[in-house]
Amino acid sequence: MFFENDIQRVMDMFDLHRLLPEHYPEFFRVFLAIAQGPQNQMDFVDIQTRVLLPQTTASRICYILEEHGLISIGLAPGDKRRKRAALTPAGRRTLGEVMRRGWDIASRMVREHCDITKVRPPEGHLE
Repeated sequence: MFFENDIQRVMDMFDLHRLLPEHYPEFFRVFLAIAQGPQNQMDFVDIQTRVLLPQTTASRICYILEEHGLISIGLAPGDKRRKRAALTPAGRRTLGEVMRRGWDIASRMVREHCDITKVRPPEGHLE
């Protein structure tokens, strides 16, 4: 199916699936969860809750993302027992590239799989 190849191309940008092959889709989910946090930051506990992963898996993914320079890991303000992940400048650049490629993929899929000549405005819509 066309989605599988597109998803694989986006995931290959990270080149991380070879490190934890059984969890490569989760790399993307963890990365996006951090990006969606306030100021592109999120506590480990919140990441685990958001992406529904066991603590050890989410933590391992965060440390690998850190090794690749996409996030930094520090202590959460106000609670030194909690760790917080934050996108690095390289992580923000990667996110921008992923989003750009995502829009390119979505646009291509619409062009290839939808006949926009059959799309009509909703009933009562002014043309």
